[in-house]
Parts: sequence; C-alpha cells; structure tokens
Amino acid sequence: MARTNLAFQSLANLDHATISRRLVSVIDYMATQGLDTVSFLHYLSWNLEIPGHMVSEQSTIRYARTALMHCEQLPGILKNWHKPPRGHERGVTTRGTLNAMNEWAVDNVKG
Repeated sequence: MARTNLAFQSLANLDHATISRRLVSVIDYMATQGLDTVSFLHYLSWNLEIPGHMVSEQSTIRYARTALMHCEQLPGILKNWHKPPRGHERGVTTRGTLNAMNEWAVDNVKG
C-alpha cells in the first residue's frame, strides 16, 4: 500500500484550494461515467457481479479497495463519517452517518 501512502503524503503538501479543485474534478469525471460517490463506494465494496466474474477479480478495483481497507487514515475517515468536524463559524451541526454507523456497530456486536 506504499503507493497510496505516497499519494496521500503528496496531497497533504498541497493547499486546500488545490485539493478541493482536484476533488471536484474527480467528482465531475465520475458523473460523466454515470457514477456518484454513493454508487462508487457501493460498487467498490464488493457489490457488483459481472457475468463470468466478480468485481473483486479485477486487479485495479481489488487494489483500490485493499488500499482503503488497510490505510492508516481509515480510522480518521470513519470517525469523520460518524461525526463530521463541525464548522464552528457557521453554527451548523452536521449529523453525519451517526444513525447508520451506530446501527451497523450494534448489529456487529450482537453477532
């Protein structure tokens, strides 16, 4: 997963406006492919069967998914999805995925 860490580190050295422009560019490109963030994550997460093979057999997808599952940033990503950082200057509390993640956690603890 060294390639993923190098990409993350190189982005960390950029200003927020540059990272934001790159994110918008990727999101816009995904839209041209008929994907949004939800569908991208859904299908990346083992939820697509293609006649004759599973997505997990495609090396590029398998690598991207494995890199995410093993990256050191994943706990922080999940923490932000659970309770997004608050924009203090806006006075808005973002609920995030609190209910969905709590339900998932309870289901997994119950077994």
